[in-house]
Amino acid sequence: MSRRKKRPHGRRNADRKPAREPTFEEAEAALINESAHLIACSFETAASMLHQCRASLEDLDFDIALADATTEAWTTQPAPPGELVALLRDFREARRRHQAALEALEPRIRALVAAEDHTHITPEASLHDVIRKHLRALVDRAWVSEELEET
Repeated sequence: MSRRKKRPHGRRNADRKPAREPTFEEAEAALINESAHLIACSFETAASMLHQCRASLEDLDFDIALADATTEAWTTQPAPPGELVALLRDFREARRRHQAALEALEPRIRALVAAEDHTHITPEASLHDVIRKHLRALVDRAWVSEELEET
């Protein structure tokens, strides 16, 4: 029998030191590993695409409703700024085209998920290099964009 004093219920985890934040390299490796897991299997890729498609369509529903409200609000003003109203209409139509494109793709994605094909990319190590290359390009573009905004 242990002679160690037991902690009160619920105190075990509260007494632990908080975990340290991962380094950039650790966070990047975790992101690459998670991405590789999704991308390496055709079923996981299709399921992820379906999730992204549904999430984007939900966001677009809201964006379009808000764009409609904004356009209506500005066009009912006695002297609406013409360029703003034109941009609002163009933006709204671009969102509707995006919505229509995703709605057209969704049945194909659903069919692919339903097929439950589990083809895999090999070797997975080369996939890590491809993901790393594209993520770093994304970070580079964001950094350049941020630099341009500051000037």
